[in-house]
Amino acid sequence: MVKICRFLLIAIFIAVGVAALVALGAVLVSCGIVTKPNENYLLSFILLLYALWIAFNLSPLGDTFQDLTLNTRKPSLRELTKLNAIVDELNKRAEKSGIASFPSPRLRMVSDESPNAMAFGSRSVAMTTGLLKGEEDQARAVFAHELGHLVNKDTFYLSLKMSALQPLIITWDFLCLPIINFDNGNMSILKILAMVFLSPLFIVGFSGVLLIRASNWFESLLSSTIEYKADDYAIRLTRDEGLPNFLDFIAPLDTPPANTFMASYTTSHPPTELRHGKVNKIFQEIPKFKEQK
Repeated sequence: MVKICRFLLIAIFIAVGVAALVALGAVLVSCGIVTKPNENYLLSFILLLYALWIAFNLSPLGDTFQDLTLNTRKPSLRELTKLNAIVDELNKRAEKSGIASFPSPRLRMVSDESPNAMAFGSRSVAMTTGLLKGEEDQARAVFAHELGHLVNKDTFYLSLKMSALQPLIITWDFLCLPIINFDNGNMSILKILAMVFLSPLFIVGFSGVLLIRASNWFESLLSSTIEYKADDYAIRLTRDEGLPNFLDFIAPLDTPPANTFMASYTTSHPPTELRHGKVNKIFQEIPKFKEQK
């Protein structure tokens, strides 16, 4: 059900994104920036760029681009050794448990002392320096949780969503620019307001903003389900006390001060105590693994 709802939203985003680009082309023609005979060529070019933008963001190159926006970096040799050990151990456990295999992750680090990790793009997992320095079983469990997001295609959906939304963001930004009169530099307030509020670009752009708001609200409703599913994958993969112990460790951080790394973590995750209860229930039902040396 979650997957169906998500991809219906993506289809709507792409449709509105195309409408925004068509409206933008129409405004460029009406302003005289593009001549009428070249209108179809312009529209074809814009739509081609849109398709290439989405393909770029869903490719491995998109992961590299997200490194810049998320401030992630390559791990040092020492960090890479630890991360590879985690991946190797999880591969062994996946084989023994018969759980769904996970994609070979692209390993990244975040220079932050908060104990956290994130999955993004097509196959990237980034861990904070604080988590990697902590308990090995907890770091492994959190890494497994992020692998769950990759296996469940959560990061694929987010990349597709943000790519599809880009024309709406560009359209709204365009509307916020000062309106320039290309004839004589003089224009009345009424004429400016008429051009803005009666423009198809404004209608599409404003509709897009409302759609983005609705999407964010929808995502907040789904976030608990998404995180519980990633927890389920992690505990069935690790089959040790790493994840319950980690949830115990971060429980006091459920109400952090604003503007911290953990602040964004807790707003997108269900209450830690509820997560702990669900994880513990699964943990009691499944066979356990002893740590492999």
